[in-house]
Amino acid sequence: MLIRLGLEGLITDRAFSPEETEYWAEALHDMQDVCISAQAEQGDTIALGEYKMHWQNGADYKVKTEAQEQAECRMPLVMGQNSFFVRCNEKCYILHVLKPQDPQKLFKEPFRPQFHFSQYQYSLNDPNGLCYDAATEEYLMFYQSDRPFRWPYQVSGNQKSWALAVSHDLVSWKDCGLVIKPDENGVIWSGSCVIDGENTSGFFDDSVPSESRIVALYTYYGATKPNNGLCSVGVAYSCDHGRSFRKPFSEPVIPNTGNCYCSGMRDPKVIWYEDPSYEKGGIWVMVVAGGRAQLFTSEDLIHWQRDRELCNTDGSPLDSECPEIFCLYADGDAQKPVWIYSGCGVFYILGQLFRDADGKMNFRAESPQIVPVNGVSELYPGSGIYPEMYATQGFYNDRNGRRVEISWMRDLTCAENKPWFNAESLALEVQLKTVNGELPVEELEGLRRELLADISNVQLLPDGTDLLDAVRETSFDLEAVIRLDTAQKVVFTVRQGQEHRTVIMYDAEKHTLITDKTDSSPYISGVYETVMLPDSEGCIHLRILSDASVIDVFGNKGEVFHNGYTFAAPEDQAMSLQVSGGAAKLVSLRLWRMGSIFE
Repeated sequence: MLIRLGLEGLITDRAFSPEETEYWAEALHDMQDVCISAQAEQGDTIALGEYKMHWQNGADYKVKTEAQEQAECRMPLVMGQNSFFVRCNEKCYILHVLKPQDPQKLFKEPFRPQFHFSQYQYSLNDPNGLCYDAATEEYLMFYQSDRPFRWPYQVSGNQKSWALAVSHDLVSWKDCGLVIKPDENGVIWSGSCVIDGENTSGFFDDSVPSESRIVALYTYYGATKPNNGLCSVGVAYSCDHGRSFRKPFSEPVIPNTGNCYCSGMRDPKVIWYEDPSYEKGGIWVMVVAGGRAQLFTSEDLIHWQRDRELCNTDGSPLDSECPEIFCLYADGDAQKPVWIYSGCGVFYILGQLFRDADGKMNFRAESPQIVPVNGVSELYPGSGIYPEMYATQGFYNDRNGRRVEISWMRDLTCAENKPWFNAESLALEVQLKTVNGELPVEELEGLRRELLADISNVQLLPDGTDLLDAVRETSFDLEAVIRLDTAQKVVFTVRQGQEHRTVIMYDAEKHTLITDKTDSSPYISGVYETVMLPDSEGCIHLRILSDASVIDVFGNKGEVFHNGYTFAAPEDQAMSLQVSGGAAKLVSLRLWRMGSIFE
């Protein structure tokens, strides 16, 4: 049995115990290596070395040294996460050492997105609590953060807190650090925020502007209090524009005792449902999921009643995680309100949210599950269908009355030497049209810098001149309108180098837009393919946004959306435009270099 485990000069997140098998520590940015030492009981053998977890092939253990009873080895450190193992009598202990980036180099790393939000270092995931504070004119994006910390309440592998980023334009974000941290009720998983303008909760006094009365409802996970169940719902409120939160109660507001609401009762999304039949002119509605979706209602954000379990149109349980429920007007017609249930952004269901005859809230599904137009793809070889855009959440409010959403962009590539892991998507405006669609918010155009190409009314021939041959860029915004004529294929190749490239192609015979990342980099693969019809004039509209390691492709003004990582090398900068099978007309093409939100 192992009786001692140490890292020279570093403090782990918890004291060593033979029963605890995973530890975290943070090094200094200029440390080149670390000495790992271990001691076991007499006669026991210790193996020590490097540990890597691969998406496809599981764990890889590379033994560096092996000895009886005592072992010591100096291991090199690279920027980002370094993982090591110590094995004793078949029991394995994992040590994660996070080496931070040199502060002078932060946000300048080769793969770092320049206009998609990423945490300065460490991992992030679900966007949470999206809302707009009209008093400060700030958009608030809370998000799940894995920043190392030393809490007595952390759960191994799930050391989650809420962090905050703020923006005045939905483009440039300022990270404000951790704001909701774990306590004895569990670590902090996903949830939502509302603006309690009328102070239904009673949490606020007149010193807090009504537009800034932010209340968060979030998941407690892994409680040390067994009566709360595996997942429960907590509440907190902010009096300083989201920079800190107060927890008014020592217990969850929905304790889920004995998992009475099921162990997957999590990710609460709360909205205000207007209905004059209620005393206050409406009621707070919460949808939770993580298994079967359930509806709760409350008059004060504190006392909650469970109303309904949700079903698909065929009566089967409506299962998802990170739920959303919101209303849009079909084709912008205020006479056609449609309620939409979203399961993580992976699927949508159209229906109606209403107060039933027994006074309880209900959601009636009126469509099957609809996979959004960005679709999913086998982006990691052997992984099966796996979307990069996930855990989609919308802002509780928007200063312009839009439906604006942000998604977690999952990174499972393990690209080497990154101090950051995962990013959030662009802020997308979502509309309900006869053909679904979403586009970046118009504020993103403020990052456009010099115009690199401006071309119009040019004939494109299979053997013609490549109009983009002279362009070299990693970060750009390209808009093009192309009339197909007799062309069978229109192909944009971007982020092209000697070995790698990303291909965006329209296949006129199959009427599909294809984003092919098969050769984008050594870290990622896969193909997006979505049906897209030309407009009434036989034209297709394309917008391609390239951001260091990320690409966003919009077809026909948002009818089709492909998004994800490329991890293209910094030197892969060439691009081209080609047609095959016939001629096409380039109606217009404009290409801008994009600036950085860190400028």
